[in-house]
Amino acid sequence: MADQTPAPITLADQAAAPFRSAAGAAGGASVDAAAHMLSDMFLSLTNGRATNVASVTQAGDQVIDAIAEIGIAPWMDTVRAYHEGTFQHCLIVTGLTTLFGQKTGMRRRDVALLTMVGLLHDIGKARIPLEILDKQGPLTEREFAIIQSHPVIGYDYLLAQGGFPPSVLSAVRHHHEYLDGSGYPDGLSDAQIDDVTRILTICDIYGALIEERAYKKPKTREEAIRILLEMGAEGKVETGLVQAFAS
Repeated sequence: MADQTPAPITLADQAAAPFRSAAGAAGGASVDAAAHMLSDMFLSLTNGRATNVASVTQAGDQVIDAIAEIGIAPWMDTVRAYHEGTFQHCLIVTGLTTLFGQKTGMRRRDVALLTMVGLLHDIGKARIPLEILDKQGPLTEREFAIIQSHPVIGYDYLLAQGGFPPSVLSAVRHHHEYLDGSGYPDGLSDAQIDDVTRILTICDIYGALIEERAYKKPKTREEAIRILLEMGAEGKVETGLVQAFAS
């Protein structure tokens, strides 16, 4: 008899369902554009469909303009009001990478690059079962191994599409690497980790810390920065970039 076990529910299933439009909320048009792009990307990755750089760039441009106009706080409030889980995390990290570029005076094209890596960094999670992504409690060794596969899944997909900048591909694959070599998937360290990836890693960690989930309360900004500075002191992330992020 054929196996009747149902396929696990993934982000692609979630992406296929309609979600509330944020139109009318602060920065709502840009949040909608980014969320629709993510939804399409999750579905495309899972179904083996092609995607392109232009769609990501267009969504990113709207995010950049919105945050420059209204500021990060109202934009993040809209994200939290209309999205949750991994969708919310991807959007929050996108806002944070955009903010980092803007507040440190980067050129528009460099801000756009950071916005793109924020949008794309977790697309490999499209193939990770939601029961693992949203698990309330510690992951088993097997579940953590599955989670650890998402950077390579995302990297392989974008590489196959072609047209994405090498720094974007590197950031998607390596945003869980640490300067002391204790990260994954490739155990990179120090000079092997480029600046774009270092910035994304800090924004990714900060975003996860300040998010509210059913199984955890959000950290305050001060608590999250303190944790990142401690990680800097331990040699895991670059302290100078944490300080620039916090300023």
